[in-house]
Amino acid sequence: MDKPLIIIDLDNTLAASAEGFIEFSNTNFGTSITIADYDEDRTKTWGVSFEEAERRQKVMRDRENQRDYKPMEHANEVLNWLKNDYKLVILTSRRKEAETYTNDWLEQHYPGLFVDVIYSGFFEDGQASTGHLRTKGDQYSRLGASYVIDDYMKHCGSAAEVNVQSILYGNYPWNRIDHLPDEVTRCGSWLEIKEFFETVKK
Repeated sequence: MDKPLIIIDLDNTLAASAEGFIEFSNTNFGTSITIADYDEDRTKTWGVSFEEAERRQKVMRDRENQRDYKPMEHANEVLNWLKNDYKLVILTSRRKEAETYTNDWLEQHYPGLFVDVIYSGFFEDGQASTGHLRTKGDQYSRLGASYVIDDYMKHCGSAAEVNVQSILYGNYPWNRIDHLPDEVTRCGSWLEIKEFFETVKK
């Protein structure tokens, strides 16, 4: 019998992306943004035009700054524990052009854990300006997810809409919400995620 599928987000779930993004931006673009400013809509994060946000993001991609992002504490050990009973797949909003160094980073920090890395296509050329408005629910349904782990409530909410249990990862400014749907559980760390799945196994 096939193992149940867990679909896992990458940025701010497996990688400390906000921290790395802020450090690069403040060092290279003269900004003074903090975690409170961070948003996947980069025009909002920086307070600039879409064209300027695209220019800055291209600089970041060209320099492959995501190679320097730190992995989340305890994620590797918990994922190694989960892979015995689950199939693990990454679904990321990163652009496809980041594939080579993203895969290198994953192999460095999470070797042999994921059966696939899927790029959502939300921010590819031609649709980048509205990518932050899209959700992953249709992809969860198509891929046959049993569980989802993501740091954005909109993606966890879209999982709930297709009857997929999700974990809202972290306690970030962008995912604060007073009341979660029954199908969504917040876990502030990977050790809490392990506790969640220990309960599922009982």
